[in-house]
Amino acid sequence: MKLTMGEQVIYADRTQAFDLADSLSPEESKRFGVPPLTARTADVCVLARCTGAYRRPVKGEWYLSGALVAAYKAPNDLSHEYPIADLVKVDRQSLELLEDV
Repeated sequence: MKLTMGEQVIYADRTQAFDLADSLSPEESKRFGVPPLTARTADVCVLARCTGAYRRPVKGEWYLSGALVAAYKAPNDLSHEYPIADLVKVDRQSLELLEDV
């Protein structure tokens, strides 16, 4: 399944990963073991993947948006529909998935 945002195609087969445009919460930061503002260390980073769901995000949920697609955290319940994202921990050297949340 693929979702189209402008000219960019987002594949819901969970093979694409996107940068985070918003900071992690303290709980997310602790769970992944990365700083909340950068979501990266020398060895690992946290990225977002499309779940395949396309609906209105609820407060605190990650969603994909933008001309250059990135993940944003919904500040409240949103009125427009977006591709929903989940967070993954990735090894920066091999780009291997380390943790699927």
